[in-house]
Amino acid sequence: MTIRDAREADLPAIIEIYNAATAMRTSTAMLEPVSVEERLSWFQRHSPNRFPLWVAEIDGDGSPTA
Repeated sequence: MTIRDAREADLPAIIEIYNAATAMRTSTAMLEPVSVEERLSWFQRHSPNRFPLWVAEIDGDGSPTA
């Protein structure tokens, strides 16, 4: 497993993981799924030096893993 800074290309997978948690109501207070477009400005406010976002890759496939 590799932990790295998130890239904008990771956002669809991040949203997929987030929406799965929303559906289960165990990890978020959100009631409805969100879209990549809705979260793009949120993602862009993050950077490795300010509000970092990290993803975990398993087997080096480049996809974030829940």
